[in-house]
Amino acid sequence: MMNNVLVRRFFQAAICPFGLLLLVSFARAQQNSIENFDVTQSGGQVLVRVTLKNPIAGAPGSFTIANPARIAFDFPDTTNGLGRTSQDIGEAVLR
Repeated sequence: MMNNVLVRRFFQAAICPFGLLLLVSFARAQQNSIENFDVTQSGGQVLVRVTLKNPIAGAPGSFTIANPARIAFDFPDTTNGLGRTSQDIGEAVLR
């Protein structure tokens, strides 16, 4: 009886951390990332295209700041795969 309890506790102690490791690995594998950021001008309009690793369910949240002028987008559960945190545009009204 005592051996069964010890064996069960051993397996619980060994398997629980392994299960958590698998869960964290799975969550990271499902995480999205920004792969590319492109700006083009066509017909007097500026098009900003953000390419993601995986499609998103809906439009990202966004906000603007007037001084200094900034536009920010919030992509939930998404990492920055670009290697930079800002982008100078230099196109028409965007700089």
